[in-house]
Amino acid sequence: MHFSFPPWVFFPKFRENLSRNKGQFFGVEVSDPFIERLFIHFLKKEDCFRNAISVDGKDLDLDWFDRNLASLDLFSANDPFIITKAEQISEDFFSCFVESYSKISRKVVFVFSVKSKYFQKLAKKYDRDLFLSIQAPKFWEREQFFCFLVNTLGMLLSSEIEAYLLKSLSENSSSYVKALNLLKLHYGRDCREVSLEEVKTLIPPESIDSFFMADLFCVKKHRTFWRKLLEIDAQEGDFQEFFGFMQSHLIKLADPTYLKEKKKLTSYDRKIITQNKLWDKVDIQKSLRLFGELQICAKRSLKEVYLKIQVIETRTCDFHK
Repeated sequence: MHFSFPPWVFFPKFRENLSRNKGQFFGVEVSDPFIERLFIHFLKKEDCFRNAISVDGKDLDLDWFDRNLASLDLFSANDPFIITKAEQISEDFFSCFVESYSKISRKVVFVFSVKSKYFQKLAKKYDRDLFLSIQAPKFWEREQFFCFLVNTLGMLLSSEIEAYLLKSLSENSSSYVKALNLLKLHYGRDCREVSLEEVKTLIPPESIDSFFMADLFCVKKHRTFWRKLLEIDAQEGDFQEFFGFMQSHLIKLADPTYLKEKKKLTSYDRKIITQNKLWDKVDIQKSLRLFGELQICAKRSLKEVYLKIQVIETRTCDFHK
């Protein structure tokens, strides 16, 4: 039996979902490290897995299989095994498991950290056993996923702080959990009375709001633009993507005639038309070269990007104060 759930559906009914298992084994496919740890945490709270032993798939060989699964050790506690990174077990180990399946009496849970052919083969072959896919959230489910993590960590946030974190953090559980734990450490679980300015100081933005930043640059608030970039705790990949976006934006700005073919203009289109009047082609070409150079810097190192932005910021003045 194979079931697939997003985290906020799976965990509230954790015990009910586990009870679907009619066999001896089950496999879990989960690509998010925090959700994987959460799954193992809840699993070990269940009576039959309270003393489960976690082992790493890459460390298992046929000798381990013979000693732990092929025959029942009368002198051991016969506790269940949780095999993490199960996608890294060897072909020989997997084949041996399949061949000896009916003789194994010990409970075994396979936790696959990435998609694996082993998971698919097991799910297809053993329909009495339970196979679960805990889905990564889709981009439109970001808020739902964030709220799930807030509730899981027992946090209380104001709508203002929640909106800021959603807008400012990278879209992954590591960033969300790190920020929430930081808030908990400084202010406790109830952060509803914490001011937004305090949160901004404690947790600077990680993600780049491309459209907001492009607006700043293209109305020639250049020094503000570079200062805000320096405040963002982003990664190389984020900067690469953003500098590529800026080049694309400036190319549209240089020649907005393509908009004449559109029947209905968006707010973004209208900004392109307005901002075009503030620029000449020489300035656009200089800016295109600059963002191209920055994109190359971002491919080399994060430190190099920040150093270059610092130099630019000290030499720049806002056109509009």
